[in-house]
Amino acid sequence: MAQAIVDGAGARTKAKLHVASTAPDVAFPQGMRHNQLGYLWDREDTYAQWVKTAAVNEDYVLIAEVFSGQGKNEEAIQLFLFDARGQVAVCRLWRQEGHPQDEDSRSIRAVVNLLFDTLRMDADVIFPPYGWG
Repeated sequence: MAQAIVDGAGARTKAKLHVASTAPDVAFPQGMRHNQLGYLWDREDTYAQWVKTAAVNEDYVLIAEVFSGQGKNEEAIQLFLFDARGQVAVCRLWRQEGHPQDEDSRSIRAVVNLLFDTLRMDADVIFPPYGWG
């Protein structure tokens, strides 16, 4: 799935993309079901620490988590983009109803679309100056 995301995103940019040779060692989330945004922000901290300690040689690191509803009719994507120092550039949550037969291919397209749609947004929309809530 990671390679398919790289291929899909690579078709839309001149940037050189590849799948990382190492991945963060994180456990499957146990506590996000009632507070997915809280989970998103906590996970962003975890990934930021990994990027800082992994000493990546790339300009940016993209991490995408893709979840189906475990029998429910929904799916979610959490998208994280960091610079090489671990500073978050994008932290987005996307959810939708549905659990189609082509779940993997639809999720791949959704990750790529979410990334490029977000990159076109004004920074104050992604990170409101006075916060959320």
